[in-house]
Amino acid sequence: MAGGGLSGLVVVRCPILAKSDNISDMIVAFHFQIDPDANCYDWPIEKQFFKYLLGAAKDFHLEIYTGDLLTQPYRGEDSTEELFRQLLGFDPRRWRSIDPEEFVSAIRSSVIYVLAVEGLSIEAQDDLDAHLRRDQGYLGAIEVNPANRIHRQIYKGSLRPRYRYLNGNLRLYYRKFDEDAGAESRELGRAADLKQLPFRSLDWEDIGARHTVFDPYDSPGYDQRLAKVRGYLSEHLARMADEILLRTAAIDPRMNDMLFAGLTKFEQIQTAEDCAQVATSCRRFLEALADALYPARDQTKKGRDLGRLAYRNRLWAYVEENLSGQAELVIAQLQDVGKRIDSLGQLANKGVHARVSKSEIRRLIAALLILSYDLLMMTEPPLVRPMEPLAEDIVDFAKKVVRKEPIE
Repeated sequence: MAGGGLSGLVVVRCPILAKSDNISDMIVAFHFQIDPDANCYDWPIEKQFFKYLLGAAKDFHLEIYTGDLLTQPYRGEDSTEELFRQLLGFDPRRWRSIDPEEFVSAIRSSVIYVLAVEGLSIEAQDDLDAHLRRDQGYLGAIEVNPANRIHRQIYKGSLRPRYRYLNGNLRLYYRKFDEDAGAESRELGRAADLKQLPFRSLDWEDIGARHTVFDPYDSPGYDQRLAKVRGYLSEHLARMADEILLRTAAIDPRMNDMLFAGLTKFEQIQTAEDCAQVATSCRRFLEALADALYPARDQTKKGRDLGRLAYRNRLWAYVEENLSGQAELVIAQLQDVGKRIDSLGQLANKGVHARVSKSEIRRLIAALLILSYDLLMMTEPPLVRPMEPLAEDIVDFAKKVVRKEPIE
C-alpha cells in the first residue's frame, strides 16, 4: 500500500460524539464484496436485510438505496488509498465499522455492492452491522454525508433510491412519467421476490422527478442546508432533554428513574399490557412532577381540589400562579396529555389481542416531554435540594449502620 499511512488502522465509532448520539442524521452505507462468479447477488443481500428489519420488532421509517460502488476511476494504487482517505478522513467523529486494508483490497479487485439506509438510529446501525457480519462478503459500514463533496460524488453516482420501509410495510419506487412515456419503470421481478417475505403490505410509490436532472433539490447546496437543519434540530432536542434531566434531578431524582422505566418499556412494546405500563410510567412521572412543583394541600383553588390525588389540578394551579399570561395554552396541553394517558391505560383491559399503536405512544411521550419542559422552565431550580426523595434511602442506611450490616 502506497505510503502505508492506513496500515493496521481499525476505524470504529468515536466515543466522544455530539449529544444526538442516539439518532442518525446521515445515510449509512453497508458494503459487500461480491464473488466474481456470482450472477444475482443483490437479492440475497436485500433478503437478509429485510429479514432483519421484520424481525427487529421496532418501528422503522427508512429510505433505502442500492447499487454497485463505482470505483473504476480509483483502481490505481495511489488513487485507491486517496479514495479511502477521502471517504473516511473528512470527519473522524463519523461512525464506521470497516477495515481499511480489507476495503482497499476489495476496491482494487472486486465489485462492491452497497445497500445504504437513511433513518436508522445509532443503536439500529450497530445492531444491523453485527447482524450482517454473518455474511462472509460483508465489509462493513460507513456513514455517508451527502453534504460532503467526495461522499456525494462517489455514492451519488453509484446508488439509486429503491424502497421506502415503513413499520413493516414496503414500497418499491417507480416513475410514473417514465411509464407514461412507454418505458417500463416497475421492478416486477423484484416485487415477486419480495412477496416471499411477511411484509404487512407491498406497494408502489411514484417518486416523480426525485433524484433526476429535473429535481432542484438534488444539489450539494440543498444537502448542506438539510445537514444544518438536522444538526440544529438534534441540538435543540438534546438541549431540551438535558434541561429536563437537570431540573428533575434537582427536585426529585426518582423522576428520572420513571422516565427510564417508561422509555425502556416503550422499546419493548408488543402487547396492550406493555402499552399500559408505558402510560402508567408517564402518569407517575406527571404525579411526581406535581408533587415537586405544587405539593398537595388541604384547600381548593377556583373550586378545584388540590389534594394528593388531584395532581392535574395542582399542575393547573402551578401554571396559573407562574404563567398567568399563557396559562390557558399550557393547561390545554396538560389536559391533552392527561386524556392520552387515561385512554392508553385502558388498553390493558382489552387484552393482548388489542391493536397497539406504538406511534401513538411515541406521540404521548413527546407531548409529555414538551409539557414537562414548559412546566419546569416556569420557575428556577430550588436553592435547597429537597431531602424527601432520599428519605427512604437515608433510613435504610441508618438501619444498616445500627445493625452493623455491610454498606454497599
